[in-house]
Amino acid sequence: MRYWQEGSDEEWSVAEILLEKGKYRQALFFGHLALEKILKALVVRATEEIPPRIHNLRTLAEMTGCKVPNDVMIELRNVEAHQIRGRYPTEGTRLPSPKMAREDLERMERLRQWFKKQF
Repeated sequence: MRYWQEGSDEEWSVAEILLEKGKYRQALFFGHLALEKILKALVVRATEEIPPRIHNLRTLAEMTGCKVPNDVMIELRNVEAHQIRGRYPTEGTRLPSPKMAREDLERMERLRQWFKKQF
């Protein structure tokens, strides 16, 4: 479980550095990864097993054993696209603006902190 918790903090640090460097798509990808890892830590706590190799935040949230409010699930859905864009950038995909990247990273950090409080 600690592996996933520490990994979440490390990935978050990388997301912040990437944001400062103007690498918005990559920052959002690492923000998603940080959120994914804190969810996987909660899955380990709930199941005592290695978490599945999936990236869907809502599916992971359902596996945590936490009572996740609907508004949190909606926010998870809103940030899920960043892992797809980070893994599979395609032609025609617009880069996020600095404002959008900051707002979405702030949203991810609020979610990450909410899940950290569930330990």
